[in-house]
Amino acid sequence: MEWSLVAIPALMWSLYRVILPNQKWEFDFDQTNATFTLILNYLVRLACGLIVMDVVLGVVGRLHQVPKGAVGLCVAGAVYGILFLVHTLVAYERYLHARYPRNGMMGISPYTTASYAMTRTLGYSTVAFSVGGLVLTVLAL
Repeated sequence: MEWSLVAIPALMWSLYRVILPNQKWEFDFDQTNATFTLILNYLVRLACGLIVMDVVLGVVGRLHQVPKGAVGLCVAGAVYGILFLVHTLVAYERYLHARYPRNGMMGISPYTTASYAMTRTLGYSTVAFSVGGLVLTVLAL
């Protein structure tokens, strides 16, 4: 069980890396500065909500002695949620500073296919492990 918490996202990232075209990706829509921040607010709220849910479910699971797999999924969901937040925020900040520098000249997007695949993998892993931990915890209670 523990190995799958790393192997499944690693396989998912590898598949995304192969399937997605190798290009520079854009965060903002129609090259309008900071339009991604609208979506970023929702992503941060969703990830924070899932992290809090995972921590609460992990504590409840330990107190009620649910199977270790349920608690493990909750912990994995929280860890992948934190990694998703950090990766997405750092990638977007890098993008903003490279794409819209202070001198007014538009730069090249530093958001590569590997980074885009990592963002999707961390996001989907957060949701999958959080929902899995929720379902297993509720079924065990």
